[in-house]
Amino acid sequence: MEKINALAEEITQLSSGLADKEKVFNEKEAELRKNEGELKTDRDKYHAEHQDAGTKVDPAVLKQYRYIQNKYSDAMALAVNGICSGCNKRIPPQLYIELQKWNELISCTNCHRLLFYQEPAEEVK
Repeated sequence: MEKINALAEEITQLSSGLADKEKVFNEKEAELRKNEGELKTDRDKYHAEHQDAGTKVDPAVLKQYRYIQNKYSDAMALAVNGICSGCNKRIPPQLYIELQKWNELISCTNCHRLLFYQEPAEEVK
C-alpha cells in the first residue's frame, strides 16, 4: 500500500512538472510561429524588391550576372591593388586601369566574375 501511495505521489509530481514543461513549450512554439510569420513577410518583401531591381538592370548585364552566379555564389568581386578578390589572381594592368575609370562592365580574365573597384579610404593620422 505504501509503495502504491509513493508511486501515486510521484505520478502527481511528474504530472505537474509535465504541465509546466508543456506550458513553456507552447509559449516557445507560439513565439517561433510568430517569428516564422515575420520572416516569411520579410522574405516576400525582399523577393519583390529583387524582382523589381531585375527589371531596372540591362538584360544583357543581368544575363551575364546570372550565368556567372550559376558557377560561383558571388558573381561579383572587388579588385584590390590589381588583384581579383574572387580568384586571387592578378588582373592585367591595363584592365585594372580601365576598371578604375568605370566606363564599361569588366570581367576578370581568370574567373570571369564581374569586377568592381572601390576607392581606397584615406588614412587618418
